[in-house]
Amino acid sequence: MNATGIPLKEPSVSAAAGDAEQLERALIDASTRVPVLMFYTSAMAWLILGTLLAGFVSFKLHTPDLFSDISFLTWGRVRPAHMNVMVYGWASMAGMGTAIWLMARLCRTVLRYPLLLVAGGGFWNLGVLLGVGGILLGDSTGYQWLEFPRYAAIILFVAYTLVASWAVLMFRFRRGEQSDRPPGLQLSSGGDRFLELRAFLELDRNAAARRWTVPGLDDYRQYRGDHPHDHTCRHRRLESSHDHAGLFSADAL
Repeated sequence: MNATGIPLKEPSVSAAAGDAEQLERALIDASTRVPVLMFYTSAMAWLILGTLLAGFVSFKLHTPDLFSDISFLTWGRVRPAHMNVMVYGWASMAGMGTAIWLMARLCRTVLRYPLLLVAGGGFWNLGVLLGVGGILLGDSTGYQWLEFPRYAAIILFVAYTLVASWAVLMFRFRRGEQSDRPPGLQLSSGGDRFLELRAFLELDRNAAARRWTVPGLDDYRQYRGDHPHDHTCRHRRLESSHDHAGLFSADAL
């Protein structure tokens, strides 16, 4: 068939609906700009600090006697500070900034309660700063990846609680797509729904109401019901209704 002869279905989404969707996304992105940039800027600042600490740690491996008389510049303190800066400063802040934008997009609503995010980001930066300072001053817990002292961990927990509370509140204001389909459990990705629980329930109900048969197996079940003491079928091939109809040859079977 020629490709030009294939009938093309007209798109169901009109141009006006597409423009409205683009406008909605633009408004959502504009509402998340300040907190996302705040988290990303903080993440970049911690990345620069972590890179400097990593360079200093690598330099200390070659000249361990350099600044050996300064306690907070020894290798045993600078390296844990570098690792925690990269994990809790760079990676965590960048991840939360991305999660904020994704949460607003998936909920399809503009940003709500931005002060919770600003406060959470501020507390998180404060906790990381106090934690790194505590490690350099020798107030480390001694556990790898968990070297932050207790007072810094408490501040980080407060920051995480603020961000998690914002996520719960945003989920309450989420907006779903309008649909003319009957109610049921629907999973959607964009505008294409690919699963509906009602279809499975209807399929299961039809299977219970109607006796779906499998040729060959049902013939053998009926034969065993009519001849319960005949065991000759164990030594010969089972024949189905398709064999009598001549659909398959003996060699093929």
